[in-house]
Amino acid sequence: MKKWILLFVVVVLLLASCKHTHEFSDGYYFQAMGEDSEIVVTVDTQKAREVRPSILGVNDSLLNSILEKSSRISVSLSKDEYLEDDPYPADIASMDISGAIEGDYSKFMINTGLGFSKEFSKVKEDGVKFYSNEDRTIELGSPTNGVILFSNDSYAELYDNTIKNRVIKISDEKAKLLGESVMGLYVRSPQTMISLGFDLPYSVIIQMSDAVIYVIENEGVFYLYADITMKSPSLAKTLNTLLRNQVVAELKRLGEKPDFKALALQYYTEDDKVMIRDRVMSESELAAFELQIKAASGSLI
Repeated sequence: MKKWILLFVVVVLLLASCKHTHEFSDGYYFQAMGEDSEIVVTVDTQKAREVRPSILGVNDSLLNSILEKSSRISVSLSKDEYLEDDPYPADIASMDISGAIEGDYSKFMINTGLGFSKEFSKVKEDGVKFYSNEDRTIELGSPTNGVILFSNDSYAELYDNTIKNRVIKISDEKAKLLGESVMGLYVRSPQTMISLGFDLPYSVIIQMSDAVIYVIENEGVFYLYADITMKSPSLAKTLNTLLRNQVVAELKRLGEKPDFKALALQYYTEDDKVMIRDRVMSESELAAFELQIKAASGSLI
């Protein structure tokens, strides 16, 4: 028996010393997310560790050790049905949360650890093996080296949609914007939205075809960027005016004089798109954005 225990320890140590990452040949993992009304949030955890470590601050030593080996976390928020009286901004706690932690992970190590855990039991559903806690509030597992999937709804469905039979839903162009940012969000045909600092009425949100909103860091300064596609050029002009007016009103409230030339470079339209570029974020704006990203991840970050 001691020999088998020793052999198991040696194998674990050997596996732990190897690189166990996964590259998706068709792009980023999160590109297989992004169904209509699904809010997709992604964080480059390597960049976050360097420029904004507070994003990854969690009060759990085990989770912290997992995050230390991560390169990206991507999460989708969705509901089976959206009702007229649903809260806006979205009540994240009422939404289904699914996603992946990517990094230097051994499929064997992760699944073995879950198998030995008293909190989780092995489940097989539609031919897919994973682990779940007793009340099925979280389902997770590692289907391949470098990827840990998790869901509070259906692990089997997540695995099928994003790994086994993955279909690209977020274009390479938009995925690149998200992938090169510190953190960002994508949504197509939204029925709700998490709060990101834009004081936009619900009537405007549902007129979006899609939106990419992301944060870039450069020499310690954080900038907000966005590409928001509306359902018509006239709606894009209306939204652009609304966003500019919000900025002007805030500057006047602070006793500052608006620079309309600078605003024209930061907020402008291209046909049916509203573009936000180089919008310097204050610490309070960044903290609010960060808080919503953390909430959207189900407190994984």
